[in-house]
Amino acid sequence: MRDEGEEVGCARALAAPLPCRPPFPPPSPPDRRINVYNTHTGARTHSVDTGAQVCGLAWSPVERELLSSHGYSAAPGAPSNSMCLWKYPSMTKAAQVGGHAARVLHLAVSPAGDAVATAAADETLRLWRVFGAEPAPAAAKKAAVGGARRAGGALAAVTVR
Repeated sequence: MRDEGEEVGCARALAAPLPCRPPFPPPSPPDRRINVYNTHTGARTHSVDTGAQVCGLAWSPVERELLSSHGYSAAPGAPSNSMCLWKYPSMTKAAQVGGHAARVLHLAVSPAGDAVATAAADETLRLWRVFGAEPAPAAAKKAAVGGARRAGGALAAVTVR
C-alpha cells in the first residue's frame, strides 16, 4: 500500500518478535526511510528518514530495538556504510557504529541473539556484539570499536577476509 506519488523501492518484510508484531515493509533507497505500518488498518504508524540507503533490518530478540544497515549517503553525518540501532516504538537512534569501507549489504542475527554478522561491498564479513549484557570490564576495552558503547551491550567487530 502506498500513497499517490510515493517512490517505490525494493520490497522487504520483517516479522517483529513483539506481541503487536508491527511490520517493516520495503526500505526504499530513493527516500532512505524505514516505515512502520499497522497490519490491521494499513495505516503508516511511524516513518523515519535515516539519511542513507537502508540495506537491511533485524529485530533484537531481547529488547524492543531494531537494527538497520546502511549504504550510500550524500548527506553529511548520515549513517553511510554503517549500522544504526533504533529504540521501538519511539524510533529514536540509540547507537550508530561503522567499520565497513563500503555499503553494508546484509545482516543476520545469531541464533542466540547476542551477535550480528554483516557482509559489505568491501568484501568483508564482520561479527558484532550489539544485543545483550555488558561484557566484563577487561573484555570491554578490547570489544569497544572507536569507543562506541551503549547501555546493554558493546559494539565490537572482527573482520574476516
